[in-house]
Amino acid sequence: MRNARSAFRLPAIRCGLLALLLAAGLAPATWAQGTMMQAPVPPSPPLSSGNTTAAPALAGPQINAALQFDRSERWLIPQYFQSIRDRQRRASRYKIYPRDLPAGLTQAPATGDILPPAILAEMTPLPKPLIRELPRVRPDTSRYIAGRDVLLVQRSSGKVLDVLSGIVH
Repeated sequence: MRNARSAFRLPAIRCGLLALLLAAGLAPATWAQGTMMQAPVPPSPPLSSGNTTAAPALAGPQINAALQFDRSERWLIPQYFQSIRDRQRRASRYKIYPRDLPAGLTQAPATGDILPPAILAEMTPLPKPLIRELPRVRPDTSRYIAGRDVLLVQRSSGKVLDVLSGIVH
């Protein structure tokens, strides 16, 4: 009787474990079928007659994902400014300081905008305690505060690579 129960549980445990691995994306989907088959490659769409050029690129700013705020930066920067706000609220003299854009900017910069060197010189860098907590900055990039936003800017061209909106209060 005991062997029958354990024999029944073992396949159920294996199926449950396999379902868990598939849900987590750790096992290929072909394992569920019990065979290791190569997935068929989808056919490429045929080119129109006489046209041998590639399709046009999508419109809008195309920024490399490696040149954007990473996961830890997206978590640490808001946490830092939230702790600052909490400390200010507990202080006896609670003041709200205006967060103005640097002179020369009329609206908050968006991803892909080019900032002139004169405006980059006036922008406020992130506070030193926050910089010590964050991972090292990528080569040729800097992090700045512009109004209520945090920007990741390419120093050589002035191009805004990424924006964390509404973080600074």
